[in-house]
Amino acid sequence: MIKATLKMANMIDATLEGATLIDATLTRANLTGVTLTQANLVTATLTRADLTGATLTKAYLALATLTEADLTGATLTGADLSGTEGLTLEQVRSVSTDQTTELPVTVHQSGEAAAK
Repeated sequence: MIKATLKMANMIDATLEGATLIDATLTRANLTGVTLTQANLVTATLTRADLTGATLTKAYLALATLTEADLTGATLTGADLSGTEGLTLEQVRSVSTDQTTELPVTVHQSGEAAAK
């Protein structure tokens, strides 16, 4: 689904493995426990979305907006978060990542702020 509007959608524990959600609007969506393994969320808007416990292994979130998204306990191993907007150190510290997770330039893998 390209440019899908799913504002405030309730998709608790949904399996959306490999989904194409390019430029989708998921503002304030409840995505608690959702499986988005290898999903394409490039340029998606996830502002204030609840992704608590979500699985985003190898998901492509380049240029997505994650402002105030709740990522507590989410798995982002191997995910591409390059160029994401609104991703904070607090959010990064609340998720599972690995050495293959690509974080934005403003955030180091170690959780330290990058030099500006």
